[in-house]
Amino acid sequence: MIRRQMIAVAVMLGVVCGIAPSISAWAQDQAAGKEKGQRQGERGRQSSVGGDDGSSDPSQKVDRALQTYRQRMGQNQEHTRKDIDRLRKELTELTDLRYDMAISLAELRADMTAQAMLPGQGGLGGGFRSLQATGGSEGAGGQGGAGQGTGDNQAQGGQMDERQAARADALHRELQVVLQQLNSDVNQARTAVEGLATQLQTQREQQRQAQQQRQEQQKKQQEEQRKQQEQAKTKGSQ
Repeated sequence: MIRRQMIAVAVMLGVVCGIAPSISAWAQDQAAGKEKGQRQGERGRQSSVGGDDGSSDPSQKVDRALQTYRQRMGQNQEHTRKDIDRLRKELTELTDLRYDMAISLAELRADMTAQAMLPGQGGLGGGFRSLQATGGSEGAGGQGGAGQGTGDNQAQGGQMDERQAARADALHRELQVVLQQLNSDVNQARTAVEGLATQLQTQREQQRQAQQQRQEQQKKQQEEQRKQQEQAKTKGSQ
């Protein structure tokens, strides 16, 4: 009986001794996995703070910022060029419209001036009324009315000629005003173009001189490098 109990105790001790290392290894694995997860979480938080791509190099941040700036400047330049083309077209259309309206206004003023110079434009109305008053009579009365109508028509024709002459003179004066304004605008535009041409020539000459200086400096640097290489070869041969 005692022997059986001792055997059972020995078996239990063996089982416990066999299981204990496995439990210890499992506990160590769990602790190592937990520690590894914590380290990965810390690195992830640092990466999110340092930048979207996980890089904390200041030089790379500067490069990204400059690249974004260049892209935005390129977009702004493209938008500005489109605005310039649109406004140039609009300016041309407005200039044409301006002078079309100025010519129409000159013609209207000429008509008004001609009417003001010939007050009482009742020649046509008077002649028409005379013809109406004498149109129904016969014999000598009819002949007299016809003679009076002929005289009214001649007077009317003379007034029309005077009106046309007055209108032509007034229109000439009004168009001279438009012409003077147009000459002033053209002279201003020519002056602006000449100024820009002078600036372009100056800038072009400065650019040419700067390019020539860079080429001369490059030649000097190449000549100095060649001399240094020859000196190095001479020293090496000695």
